[in-house]
Amino acid sequence: MSKLQDFDDLTRNNDRPSDKALAAVKNLLVGPTKQLEDIDAEMHRLEEAMRELQEKRVKIDNSVRHYKCISAPIRRIPPDILFKIFRHCQPTHRNPTMAASEAPMLLTRVCSRWRSIALASPRLWARIHVSFRKESSISGGIPGYPAISSETVSSFLQLRCHALKEWLSRSGNCPLSISINYPPTYTTSMEPLDKSTILLLKTILLFSSRWRTLELNVPTDVYIELESMLSDSTLLILAQLRVLVRGCYPGTFIEVEYPPAVLLKSPSLKRISISLPYSNIGLAKYIDVKILPWRNITHFYNHALCTMLDTITLLKCCSRLVHASLTLTSEGDLEVQETIPLPFLMSLWITEASQSSSVMDSIYQCINAPDLRWIQHQIDAYSGRDMISNDYRGPSVLPLVERAVGIRILEIDRFHFSPDTLRRILEVPSATFYLNTLHLNAPRSHMGLDCADPFDLNDLIVKDVPDLNDRSALLPRLENFELYTTRVSHDTLLEFVTSRMDKKSPIYVLKKVVIVFDLLQEKDQSNIEQEIRKRAAAAGIEIDVTIRYPSPNTGTYLDPLSPSHIRDGLYLQAQDADVTSWNFPELTLDMAEDGSM
Repeated sequence: MSKLQDFDDLTRNNDRPSDKALAAVKNLLVGPTKQLEDIDAEMHRLEEAMRELQEKRVKIDNSVRHYKCISAPIRRIPPDILFKIFRHCQPTHRNPTMAASEAPMLLTRVCSRWRSIALASPRLWARIHVSFRKESSISGGIPGYPAISSETVSSFLQLRCHALKEWLSRSGNCPLSISINYPPTYTTSMEPLDKSTILLLKTILLFSSRWRTLELNVPTDVYIELESMLSDSTLLILAQLRVLVRGCYPGTFIEVEYPPAVLLKSPSLKRISISLPYSNIGLAKYIDVKILPWRNITHFYNHALCTMLDTITLLKCCSRLVHASLTLTSEGDLEVQETIPLPFLMSLWITEASQSSSVMDSIYQCINAPDLRWIQHQIDAYSGRDMISNDYRGPSVLPLVERAVGIRILEIDRFHFSPDTLRRILEVPSATFYLNTLHLNAPRSHMGLDCADPFDLNDLIVKDVPDLNDRSALLPRLENFELYTTRVSHDTLLEFVTSRMDKKSPIYVLKKVVIVFDLLQEKDQSNIEQEIRKRAAAAGIEIDVTIRYPSPNTGTYLDPLSPSHIRDGLYLQAQDADVTSWNFPELTLDMAEDGSM
């Protein structure tokens, strides 16, 4: 009896089969064909059964889910615990916005219970960041957004004012933290303020007695109007003030004989961060102890130019300073003959905006800060200060570093120092015994890139060192190192980091390394960050290492009327979750702990 296998030869060629072979094959395929049909029918039946089971399962699952939520653990959390969870949902690096995508507004959109708890929790509504603008039309220059008429802008802003009032009304008697941001304005003359801005100021003034923290990033006329509305008696608990006031452009600074200072008179002020555009008006007028009770100030940040007289007046008045950040200019030939005691000063950030370094000597010489642990020194990019040259001795900060007997953190713009002066700074005894954090920065304008780098990383490579008292090793206690705008070779960098990985050596082990290169990474260049991590693992240590190369900037634009606008050109987005509303650096607890202050 024939089998299909008997005809295998015909499947391997293209010969014409005989009639007998064709008949035999057709007869032999009847059974398998019937089997296939039966299998297809069974599969179809099973598919139908599976579909019915799936539909049945979905119905049962929906029913289970519908009632299972009753036993969800989140429903059994007491309101006071839920409130604490809600508080941790809010941003900590800035005030929350009115956006529906972040707490506390987001919490009101989950369910009626959460909404009730959120609305009945005053502390959730005691902080707010307000994005505002003047009532002018918005051009259609932003990709994806059409032009917006001034009438529409006005309507949006007034609605925002009403929402702000309702928001702050929910805060009960809690101290308030309010930040207000206006986009940069370019006007040529003083004009009456628009009604939306007036409404905004009147709204926040309703709660001025509870201002604890106030942050203003506003045009000059808005700031002056707010000051004119204030009363000295209402700002009793204002403890932190940030003010960035923008002048009118171009060349139309508002001249004020005696600038308004009601905000600066709060008796509870401890932290001040200001940048005021008044020309020919020194801080000395503000700091007059008869006007401003600044003896309790612990943190002072001045982001505008500060004359020698202003600086001396400030330091003499604020004897309780813990941190000071000053931009110094050398107007006049004032020399300080007295010593200014600052027993609590722990960190001093100085930006020199003078064309001469010699006039700064007296300031650095007069400061007596026995507990100073953090010095940050930089040269303003537009000061006109020359880069290093053969006869340039560098900024006069060296004596200040020498007298900081307990210095832990040092940040300097290295391109303004000669190699000899830079090494002398790193060799001071206090750096040898205490310095554990060194940041070698470059000028913000990258002016230094046309001259040789005065810093040689080879100087920090550790050879055989018997003990910490051996002066042949620079900075034996160095744990955190950051080098910016550098062209150091990968081999030198690896040798430096590796030489400070030995746990058995008296030299401290590196904990953090940040290197920002000035050159683009080559395609065939090895991944030095991975190599450093590999060597650290082999040495049994952990290093927080960051290696960066230049990359093009990209920007994202959103609705100019969005409440998620944080500050100039920056919006609240998932990739920018840590965007802050204040553009100037300030000392934080984390920064102090990183430097072992």
